[in-house]
Amino acid sequence: MTRENINGQQFVNFLRLLRASHPETTRFILYLDNAKYYHAAVVQEWLARHPEFDLEFLPAYSPNLNLIERLWKLLRKKAFTRWHKTFEDMETAVSEVLDHLEDYHKELTTLMTEKFQRHPRAKTVAGQSVAA
Repeated sequence: MTRENINGQQFVNFLRLLRASHPETTRFILYLDNAKYYHAAVVQEWLARHPEFDLEFLPAYSPNLNLIERLWKLLRKKAFTRWHKTFEDMETAVSEVLDHLEDYHKELTTLMTEKFQRHPRAKTVAGQSVAA
């Protein structure tokens, strides 16, 4: 799937694959952004028939809840704080950061923590935190 081809049906196909890959799982909790295709009619119809799936949507603009946003923050800081004359120069700057993440270990350790605020609907079941 790519940004160009993802839609509600492709997401349903992903959910089917997830379910088939983990037949022992009785409950799937997915934390998602609010992309339009997650709310498509085909997705809602499929979810109505598969109550073992619980989709929890992150608030808009909540980078602290999404670890990849923290990596993008580091990438912007390191690769985009200077002007790049060409697209290729920009690609090189991005590659220099991503290909050498070990050089940023200390910063990444600080950024990539899992100290999240708990969701108000969260509860603990069998020692594990799950959304209610």
